Amino acid sequence: MKTSILIYITLFLFSANLFAAEIRFDSDARIKLSGAQEFSDQKSGTTLELKSGSEVLVVTKKNIPMLIMVPQSNDSKVSISEGLMEQALMQQVQPMVQQATTEILRELKKTELLIQKRELTQALAITTVLKQRYKNVSSILFMSGTVFYLLNNKANAIEDLEAGLKIDPTDESAKKLLERLKGAS
Repeated sequence: MKTSILIYITLFLFSANLFAAEIRFDSDARIKLSGAQEFSDQKSGTTLELKSGSEVLVVTKKNIPMLIMVPQSNDSKVSISEGLMEQALMQQVQPMVQQATTEILRELKKTELLIQKRELTQALAITTVLKQRYKNVSSILFMSGTVFYLLNNKANAIEDLEAGLKIDPTDESAKKLLERLKGAS
């Protein structure tokens, strides 16, 4: 009995020297330890033991990034590096941006093909969904304005083209179509 207590205390002291902080997760999160290449999942109710001087990037279920830095000594202060937070945000946002961009391009190509086939009702349905998902993307507004123009719905065409030009005032084809619509009014 005395031997097992001694081993337990020895292991406790040994582990106390190895780990300076313990983080308990109250909800699922994605984590990236300093030096790691990728994020991994951390389940709710689990703990993570960190060595003195180590860092872990935590991204909550609500996509809120946190950088936890374990102090080097008892009198060290915890600091959050803005540069690392920016990097963390970019790592989280980049896949979402790529996915959205891919969807927008794919759907705009479908719309162009539908316009060429003169299937304008289907083209309008696609641009309507895109405008609901991505409210401030000029290329979607320009395409929607073009579809409305081809459907002879001048008011909606003008509205979408003007909204698109507020976002990107350099689109010459949108400017020309808008001038043609306003001149025909």
